[in-house]
Amino acid sequence: VSNYYTNAGRSGVTNDYINRYHLVNLSAELSWRIVNSKKLKLYWTNGIGYSRLLSSTMLHYDGNLPGYYKDNSILTKNHLFFSTGFSIPVAERVSINPFASYSLTPVMKNADLPNSHFTNLGIRFIYSFKYKK
Repeated sequence: VSNYYTNAGRSGVTNDYINRYHLVNLSAELSWRIVNSKKLKLYWTNGIGYSRLLSSTMLHYDGNLPGYYKDNSILTKNHLFFSTGFSIPVAERVSINPFASYSLTPVMKNADLPNSHFTNLGIRFIYSFKYKK
């Protein structure tokens, strides 16, 4: 593995690399209406979710080599997430949902490594389909 993903012999040269994680998620959310006026409706949404890591391109650094290597066996496959956010209806069936989610499970299995967790910030645009009762 020596010099794997390194710039051996090329001092001052750097390469950008993005670690990518591919997860599948199952989640449930509850919403509370916190503002209910004629002009504005605002909901506070909280949820939990289970995610399974399917694949990753994460590179790990080893100072003993020195260099980077890929080993997905040290990554935690199952993750429990907590999410929170707000939902703001902007039309009859459309709402905007800024949210944040945090994995309660560490990314890597090894307790000797820094305790890192997945975090996710974003904005969802939700369209609700109309159905007959």
